[in-house]
Amino acid sequence: MAVYFAASHATRQNDRVKHAVLVQLSIERLLPELNAAAADYDSIPHKLAQLGTLTSGNPQQIRSLTELNPVGLERLRFNRETVDLRLSRGLDPKDAISRIHHTGNLLTTTALALNDMRNEERRLLPQREQDFSTAQRSLAFVLIAGFPLGVFVTGSLYWRATRYRHQGADAQHRLSTFNATLEQRVEERTSRLQADQALLQLFVRHVPAAAAMFDREMRYLNVSDRFCSDFNLNPAEIIGKSHYDVFPELPERWKAIHQSCLAGENLRSEEDTWHRPGLNPMWLRWELRPWGDQDGLPAGIIIFSEDITARKNIAQDLLEREATNRALLETASQAIIAVDAESRIVLANRMVEQMFGHDHNQLLGQPLETLLPPAVRDRHKLHQANFAVNPQPRPMGIGIELRGLRKDGSEFPIEINLSSVITQSGPLSVGFITDITQRKHSETALHQSELELRTLAGNLLTAFEDERRRIARDLHDDVTQTLASLSIEIGKLASNTRSAPENTSSRLVDLQKQVVQITTEIRSLSHGLHPSIIEDLGLQVALEDLCDEFAKTQEVTVIFEGELEDRILDRHIASCLYRVAQESLRNAAKHAQATRIRVALTTDGGNIHLAVNDNGIGFSSAGNTHLGLGIISMKERLRLVNGMISIVSRIDQGTEILATVPLGKGEHEKTSSTLG
Repeated sequence: MAVYFAASHATRQNDRVKHAVLVQLSIERLLPELNAAAADYDSIPHKLAQLGTLTSGNPQQIRSLTELNPVGLERLRFNRETVDLRLSRGLDPKDAISRIHHTGNLLTTTALALNDMRNEERRLLPQREQDFSTAQRSLAFVLIAGFPLGVFVTGSLYWRATRYRHQGADAQHRLSTFNATLEQRVEERTSRLQADQALLQLFVRHVPAAAAMFDREMRYLNVSDRFCSDFNLNPAEIIGKSHYDVFPELPERWKAIHQSCLAGENLRSEEDTWHRPGLNPMWLRWELRPWGDQDGLPAGIIIFSEDITARKNIAQDLLEREATNRALLETASQAIIAVDAESRIVLANRMVEQMFGHDHNQLLGQPLETLLPPAVRDRHKLHQANFAVNPQPRPMGIGIELRGLRKDGSEFPIEINLSSVITQSGPLSVGFITDITQRKHSETALHQSELELRTLAGNLLTAFEDERRRIARDLHDDVTQTLASLSIEIGKLASNTRSAPENTSSRLVDLQKQVVQITTEIRSLSHGLHPSIIEDLGLQVALEDLCDEFAKTQEVTVIFEGELEDRILDRHIASCLYRVAQESLRNAAKHAQATRIRVALTTDGGNIHLAVNDNGIGFSSAGNTHLGLGIISMKERLRLVNGMISIVSRIDQGTEILATVPLGKGEHEKTSSTLG
């Protein structure tokens, strides 16, 4: 290829050199003919045209030739005219001289134009010769360098031919292998297709739906196991049989549906009932689809069916339950309201209308605040937000008096129990509302009655204590002194009758001892009725004396600990605590069978505490709901002075009684001052 291009380039350069030489020769030949008087005038225009063709690619030569053409033709015309005049001897000397001058001018102009053309070709010729020499050297270089390349190309072509021959053989082998593989794949595809067909048959049989395939005559082609199970059929007995022979009781409307599907329609029904003789009605969901193509019509139909009888029965049960629940809702003695997350009423029973005066249907969609007094609406929003965070069933507003707002603007006390349910539209808060107006009236009356009873009990205890104080004082002041005088007189009589019989003197001594014993018992009785030591020496000394006397009479160990300034106590608190201690000691000895009792009297600045501990048998606080009269009496006494009592007992671990009274004016004094 390189040799070809180099040779072509050298040839073109050689042609250009030859062209330049040919142009010069044409110019050299044309110039004498233009100067000759006897020239061939007819050939000169043709030669000028040839010269124009040779120089058509050089603009400079074209300009020179453009100037030469009219001058040359004028020169030829003028020479011919001159010759004709001379032959006719009509040329005078002056005209001859004028023509000679004009001929000289034309020759000069012609010579100048041809000289320009000659000089241009002389200028181009060396350049073209040099280009030709360069092309020759390039061709020689290509020839020298191209020989090894030619050898390489020839060897390469031979190697490629050999390689292509081997590749052809290999391709032939591969083609044979491919054909064998293709035949194997065809066999595999055929086997797989057969397996797919078997799998399709297996799928149709075991698909978890009742499916049956029919031809145009409604003969069974294939059925699923579910279809046979739902309709109690044996597939081996029905294949090839008509659907109408298997189920002769099919309604005519279903047969018409089959024909519509055989005409190309897709049909379905979400629920349809089939009344079979002697059996319960069956509810079905079915779908019919045509399959195949036979002369422009379906080759048959496929029936998909589902027995929804159980689902339909469940739905019917749900409807009945819903009706029952609605009846229960409407007949409930409580007002029941359900609100959504935006506090809009979505459910209200008829009791709401009776309680609040609003039509329960008109309340739907209204905000719950419609039924609440304006003063509690903000607080209710806070309660509702808290309930939404933890929607557990519980009473609403524990410790807060809740009130509702009737349609007429009146308010009334209510009680609300909260619950929540989850629905498809979101959680609902449900309130069970009870009008507690009558209960409030009853509670108010009961509270008033309780206050009156407690006032009466306080007055009775006060009167009881006053009467005991009077009796104790009378026994101490009158009876005890009379007995003391009687004892003295009996002693004197006994000393004055020493001369009397011995039995009389001893009898008087015995009478004196009995009188002394009676005096001691009456003093003890007086002290028990009202220990005047409380008023004389204070509570601490009175309790200490009580503990010492109780230890002697009951033969138990009683330890008293007390640090109290009695001046800070009024007589009602002191008497109350003394009676509590007295009752606690009696219970410890009588019921707890204690052998060791500790009594402590302390203060903590604002309260006074009386603690009685024993090591008795104790009792179970959880199982002992019956309180004795003594404990009830202690609680009532402490309540009258605004005190409280705590009893902690464990089996075989003893009992602890702790009475606490504030150092202030008790309820007893309040009641007494109120009553007058």
